[in-house]
Amino acid sequence: MPRRTRNLILVAGVILVVGVYAVLGTGPSRQVGTKGPPLTSPLTTAQEQSPSFTTGPSEPETESDTRTYALALTDIPGLSGRTPAGSHIDVWVTWDRPVTRRPKVQPLLRDVTIERIVTPLSEGDSPDVLIRVPTKQLVRLVYGDRYGALNAALVP
Repeated sequence: MPRRTRNLILVAGVILVVGVYAVLGTGPSRQVGTKGPPLTSPLTTAQEQSPSFTTGPSEPETESDTRTYALALTDIPGLSGRTPAGSHIDVWVTWDRPVTRRPKVQPLLRDVTIERIVTPLSEGDSPDVLIRVPTKQLVRLVYGDRYGALNAALVP
């Protein structure tokens, strides 16, 4: 028997044994109908230990649920260091690797609130702007911040 054929048969046998063990070997440690303590899964134990875990229907997330996100003020053209706290802005993005044939500015977030502008701790650093973003849109902002160039426009 050629060496290559023998190796393929050996690998196929190992995969078969591992598959059978995975299907049959990961079940409950005792069979149903035998005496002993009831079976508990690790998930049930984790649920009991976690105070934040709820087993009932989850409450719908409201739009007032927001998180604070910090951006360097120099990374957001169109936003001044004198912009007052509480102002509303629209955040736009231009993707670093364009997703369209020609680069274009696309809306990312609408009506985001500026919480405050933080002055830099040392000279030469840029100030940061803290914005309040709805939790549902935070992923979009992080993705846009990582893979695009952000821009802002004040909402009148």
